[in-house]
Amino acid sequence: MPIIQDALAVLTNSVIIPNSSSWDSSHNLHDDRKQHTHSSQVLRNATGCLRNVSSAGEEARRRMRECDGLTDALLYVIQTALGRNDIDSKVCVCVCVCLCVCVCVCVSI
Repeated sequence: MPIIQDALAVLTNSVIIPNSSSWDSSHNLHDDRKQHTHSSQVLRNATGCLRNVSSAGEEARRRMRECDGLTDALLYVIQTALGRNDIDSKVCVCVCVCLCVCVCVCVSI
């Protein structure tokens, strides 16, 4: 699973965590909206990659569960979106990744 070995930490630490925390700031100015749109697209693409990777099997999902900050960042995006009633494809992908990562935990218990 080279993509997990090479990309999981980079996507999590360089894309998902920074873009999840900047996603909920206020966006009153035009430049802020452009930045928000860019961050939203980057976050959606990164979580989409991880959604696809999660289908590679239990080992991939285990590594994703063990990746520091990933689950917290995904849950933060979901909670923020629910609080703002702003559900879109980015949020749906975050939910999908969380479900994929957690489903085998439930099955193994």
